[in-house]
Amino acid sequence: MKECGPVYVGSPAGDFTTIKLINDTGWVVTGSHQHILTYVSPRVVGNIQSY
Repeated sequence: MKECGPVYVGSPAGDFTTIKLINDTGWVVTGSHQHILTYVSPRVVGNIQSY
């Protein structure tokens, strides 16, 4: 991310999206950089109901 420059609130680099997985549990968090994503397990967030 350092190579892409600073991240400011409200800029494309500061935005993110969550994707609910269809064939697995959990979510993927993505942002403006196509090669960076984060998998979030339901165990990490506890017993939260999905929307």
